[in-house]
Amino acid sequence: MTPAFSLRFMQPSNKLFQDPGYSCWRRTLFAIFFGALLVRIVFILTLQDGYYFADGYIYSDAASHLREYGEFPEEFDRAPLYPLFLAAVYSVAREDINYPRIVQAVLGAVIAVLIAVIGRVAGGFGVGAVAGILWGIYPLGVFIAGIIYPTTLLTILLACGVLCLVTGPDARGYPLRIALAGLLFGMGALTKPIVLGTIVFVTLWIFFWRRSNRYFLASLFLMTAVITLLPWTVRNFYVYDRLVPIEARGLEEVVPWADVPAAHDDQGSGDAPWAKIRRIARRFPNEFISFFEIYPRRVNYLKQENREIARKNNPQLVRYTIFGTKPVTVVSIVSVSLLYAFALTGVWVLLRDRGKREQLSLLVMLVMSFALGYAISWGKIRYRIPVDPYIILLSARGVMHVWNTRLNRHRITASE
Repeated sequence: MTPAFSLRFMQPSNKLFQDPGYSCWRRTLFAIFFGALLVRIVFILTLQDGYYFADGYIYSDAASHLREYGEFPEEFDRAPLYPLFLAAVYSVAREDINYPRIVQAVLGAVIAVLIAVIGRVAGGFGVGAVAGILWGIYPLGVFIAGIIYPTTLLTILLACGVLCLVTGPDARGYPLRIALAGLLFGMGALTKPIVLGTIVFVTLWIFFWRRSNRYFLASLFLMTAVITLLPWTVRNFYVYDRLVPIEARGLEEVVPWADVPAAHDDQGSGDAPWAKIRRIARRFPNEFISFFEIYPRRVNYLKQENREIARKNNPQLVRYTIFGTKPVTVVSIVSVSLLYAFALTGVWVLLRDRGKREQLSLLVMLVMSFALGYAISWGKIRYRIPVDPYIILLSARGVMHVWNTRLNRHRITASE
């Protein structure tokens, strides 16, 4: 039986409470949560007291300024939600990066539960349980929980929004769920602007798959997302005296190579806008492929000499890391390769089932919206983490297909 969910994304309906399998499912969710949390806490205990990425210091410094003065520093030009999150953590506890790490570990475990619930709604008990377990032990998902970076916050916002979307349109209060999804995706964009493209894709998805009230539902989703962005946009207009939807950083900061003069541009037009677009277009295929890399070959300051140079400007940057070491590379290659292999199987299974193509299109669209967006700038493995849950959901579907196929063959063999 497919459960229906009320507006509170984790509160099942009365029908689900009457399901004799609910008690088992509840125990499964508890096990997934505490297993994922334990793995992350153990990982955090191995981390050094410092920032692994330069961005971590920027966000933490903005949070400290916000907590002390009630406003962002003048030089802050990033999305606002993650510093607000850090400031809230620092307000409850003292300013120590271990506290955000612990909170993010809890959020990472909650994400495992959310993925399990989405999987059950979309594919049943087995798919949900496997998906939750996979995220709980997924190396990249564990790693990012201990890093001062917006990814964990963004991932949980998107997962909550997707849970609102996957409930059937016949479920009670579905328009309100669509509005809530728009709010959550808007908050996601205030965490990382890449979600702006995802909002467009989801709006089109709603319009295509919701035959009834498609104009109303698509407009509702888009409107709530835009309303969520509006206060920060108004603030930026007063601060910068121009329209700045989310981040004030220029193209040369987000895409440094886009402003490098092209040596072979005709008539010395290396700095013309169309020339920049041409340079981005040349790199686009490679950046798109790099988004799906299977080991972290594009980690900031991977070479020790580069990290030493960076530490001169920021002594709080961790000096020695395990990134780029052979064990980490092997673990990443094995885990991500297996994930992709089963995900492709899951795609094949869903393609064969006409009734599941709506689910497939949503999962693929979420992943591709990030891949296409980041291919304009930099395709890095850590940028993929917010949409890795949807690759994991496809992988869980593939795992269950392989398991059921082997089980059926075993039964046939036994009966003979």
